[in-house]
Amino acid sequence: MRTRLGLILWLLGLLFPLAWLRQFSTAYRRSFDVIFGPEWVHVILHVALYAVLGILLGRVLRISLDRGGILLVLAIVFGTGILQEFFQLFSQGIDPFMRTAQARAGFDLGVDLAGGLLGLGVLALYKNKLARLFA
Repeated sequence: MRTRLGLILWLLGLLFPLAWLRQFSTAYRRSFDVIFGPEWVHVILHVALYAVLGILLGRVLRISLDRGGILLVLAIVFGTGILQEFFQLFSQGIDPFMRTAQARAGFDLGVDLAGGLLGLGVLALYKNKLARLFA
């Protein structure tokens, strides 16, 4: 039950456009831009956020780490990434049909999928370690 609640809260946190809050406070905008402005920070955060999502999905859905389970988790990660990108663009007033917006969203989706795969890899290592302990 706690893992399901954690997954729901994680999804809500992922989908909430934090950059949208920049318009309400100059101090928040400055802090946000300093912390999240560098591209490498953006990439690392996307990888980390979606790695945790992959782990949570794997645990909540109790997937086996075969092709079907991996594809299911990656499909959910991809769908979540699309929603997040849409909410980000919408909250910033950016036309999602602009080429630059599409290129940026495409890059972010690739990073999100890499994070999801990383999370599944961590989950596989964890499951393998547990299996060896009880073998």
